[in-house]
Amino acid sequence: MKVFQTTDHHIKNEEPFYKAGVALDTWLIARLEKETEDFIYLDGGDRFHVNKETGRVNGEVVRLFSELAALVHCKAIFVIQGNHDVKTDSGSALDVIRNLNPKIHIVDTPFVGDKNLKGFYFLPHMRPYSVEGYLGIKSYGNEDWHRAYWETKGKNWDEIKSTIKLVSMHAGDESTGEFFQDVDISFLPGKRSNGHIHKNISVNHLVSASITRRDEKDKRCIMRIIDTDTFSIDEEDIPLFLNYAAIPYGGSIEEYFQSKVHILPKESLILDIYGHDDEDAVRKEYSEKYLKNEHPTIYIGQVTPVERKGDEIKLNGGKEDYELDTIDIKGLFKEFCEEKKVTDTIRDDLLARL
Repeated sequence: MKVFQTTDHHIKNEEPFYKAGVALDTWLIARLEKETEDFIYLDGGDRFHVNKETGRVNGEVVRLFSELAALVHCKAIFVIQGNHDVKTDSGSALDVIRNLNPKIHIVDTPFVGDKNLKGFYFLPHMRPYSVEGYLGIKSYGNEDWHRAYWETKGKNWDEIKSTIKLVSMHAGDESTGEFFQDVDISFLPGKRSNGHIHKNISVNHLVSASITRRDEKDKRCIMRIIDTDTFSIDEEDIPLFLNYAAIPYGGSIEEYFQSKVHILPKESLILDIYGHDDEDAVRKEYSEKYLKNEHPTIYIGQVTPVERKGDEIKLNGGKEDYELDTIDIKGLFKEFCEEKKVTDTIRDDLLARL
């Protein structure tokens, strides 16, 4: 059987993200409807961007999973809880689909697969202290924690571990480099298909299904197809429904996309314009220019006197002033905690709230 996995959709209420998110969901339903054999759909986490969402976002998530569950060959849906899906003070946004359909399973505690998912081990983002002994994501890096957790479920950890062929965790593992690593789970056997890290940082991680930030511009978005018999993993491109572009004042979108380096999205384009210091005038001019543009619809983003490169933070050092959209707040917070000698427990508790 095939397992189709996407991750980190981050559907938002704000435009143009909502419109693009709906288009992506519609594509996913149509794509899986073409399957002629039984399959399982796996969401790797962060289906939501904000865990206390509005009616239309909740409604769209309900639509997606209702229609997926209604597909003849869809035998089960597993949704791993991500850090954006749940917060300590307001609970889990995934509650809106928890009892929607018997095919839908919310993975908000560690999960060991059986039957068609035998060999799969899922590790969701959990609220600290929601499970006895769980202090935060670092607990997953302690094999004794896994042993104790499964003992409370009446199961033997060594037996479970011996069956693991693939792990899907919503966090950065040891393969991502120190800056992106949340926890070292190298003691776990098998392949990895983790969520949470949006970019192509490691083979252990599946990149996000959509572009949600400027530093992800023109990124390749992917769906993984996992064979439950051989645990081989294939990848399929997901169309870009949202993208960013940056042109000089006086330039055009047509010229920008002529190079073939950049990808024209199917639904929404956020257009940044540089080289002019009258923001209001530029917004008015370009809004009128592209008012009737469809597929994609044009949204005016940043208007700046000079081009903002939005370079990514280098993993080997510098602390220069970077674009807000490119800053890994969590990574910087970890460094701050190390410098101030904040205890792991307090640090992980605070990280879970970010």
